[in-house]
Order: sequence, then C-alpha cells, then structure tokens
Amino acid sequence: MSARNLFLVVLVSVGGCADAPSGKVPPPSPAAKKQLVYVGSKACAYCLKMQVNTLSNPKVKEAIAANFTYIDASGKDGAKRYAVTTFPTYILLASDGTEIKRGVDYRGPDEFLAWLSQSPKEGIP
Repeated sequence: MSARNLFLVVLVSVGGCADAPSGKVPPPSPAAKKQLVYVGSKACAYCLKMQVNTLSNPKVKEAIAANFTYIDASGKDGAKRYAVTTFPTYILLASDGTEIKRGVDYRGPDEFLAWLSQSPKEGIP
C-alpha cells in the first residue's frame, strides 16, 4: 500500500475530523468497521506465503472487505509503529484504534478466517 493510500485509509478511519468543532475527532459511528493491520517483511518467507496463499484467497478477501478496514503496514515503519518483532503479524483494532488482539506466524486461509471470527478470549493467539 502506498503512503498516499495509507493516508487515505487513516483519514477515512478517523471519520472526517475536518467537520469537528475545536479540532476534536468525533466518536466513530456504530457502523464503523474494525481495522485489520498486517505487518510483514520482504525478507520473510512466511510473509510471502501469507500474502500469496491466505490474503489473496477469495474467501479471505471477501471476509476482510465486508468486516474490516485493511491496513498493510509492512516494513520497518509499520513494525515500529505497531511494536512488531515477529513476522508476519496481524492486529485487530477496534474502530477507535484500540487493540483487540494480535496474531503471529503463517496461517492458511481456513485458520486465518477462524482467527478473524473468534473473540480474543477464545484462546487463539
């Protein structure tokens, strides 16, 4: 994802703060989507496998598009911003940016869909 697209995703996720009085960001609407942040590395074989086999899978793409705002934060800046030390890492954030859960390592399409659908208390790291 280019820096311009990432900026647009971030701008959209804050809900149009230009209309807010006094520069305050309005609370997210009840219909606001959760955010799915993916952090990978070009030097990571499992990241490539995750991109090719899982994130490109039609069922996974459909589930992500329907339920989440997807942010690809791969690279050193994304790793630093989200305190990532293991690749690949995927982080589920509430619409307000609060971290709900995070997962690491390669997951195939079915396993990744199961991870997306389970609450953080159901024991899938």
